[in-house]
Amino acid sequence: MGSYFGIITNPENILYHWKPIYYLIEIDILQLAGLSLMVISLLRWKQIKYKYYLLIAFIVAFITPFLWQINISGFFKYIIDPFWGTSSYVTFPLFPCLFYPLVGVYFGNLLLQAKDKTIFYKDCLIKLIPVFILGILLLFINPDFFKTSYYRHSIGLSLIFISIIIYYLAFINFNYKKLSAKITKILTTWSQNVTLIYIVQWLLIAWTAVFLSLK
Repeated sequence: MGSYFGIITNPENILYHWKPIYYLIEIDILQLAGLSLMVISLLRWKQIKYKYYLLIAFIVAFITPFLWQINISGFFKYIIDPFWGTSSYVTFPLFPCLFYPLVGVYFGNLLLQAKDKTIFYKDCLIKLIPVFILGILLLFINPDFFKTSYYRHSIGLSLIFISIIIYYLAFINFNYKKLSAKITKILTTWSQNVTLIYIVQWLLIAWTAVFLSLK
C-alpha cells in the first residue's frame, strides 16, 4: 500500500521484494490460526484431557527441528508447506507455532479453575523461572540444531516466549485495576473485536493493496 501511494520509494525499506500478487499465496498467521483450531477441535472431539495438551505442545516443539531437515519438492511441497514449510512465502507454519495455542488451552483451563487468580499468577511466576532459563540454555547448547528465526521457533525460543507471554498476563492481572475506566473500556473493546479488526486489517486493507497493484 505504501509503495502504491508513493510513501515508500526506497527499495531498501521493503523487506521482501515480491510483487503484491504473491502475497495471495503467502502462508501467514491466518492459515496458522485455522489449522490450529482444527487440531484443537480434533483433540476436543477425541476428549483428550487438558493435561495432555501440554505434553503434545512439547512434542511439537521438540520434533519441529527434525521436520525442517526434510526437503520436499514438486507438487507435495505445496501441501506440506503450511505444516512446516521452509519456503520464503511460509511465515507461520503449523510446526512449531502450534505450541502456543496448545499451551494456551492448557493455561486457560488452569486459569478458569483458579479460585484466586492473583495467587495463581504468582505461582506461575515462580514456576516459569526454570522454564525461561532452560529455554536460554537450549539456544546456547546446540545453536546449529536449535536454529531459530522470528517465523520458526526452536523449542528453546518457544520456552522463552511462552514464559514472557505469561509474565505479561500476570503483569496485566496485577495492574489492570490501576488503569482508568476510559483506558480499560478501550482495551476491552479492542479485545472483544479483535477478529473484526483482523479482518479489516488483513483481508480488506492488505488485499485491496494487492488488487490495486494489478492495475
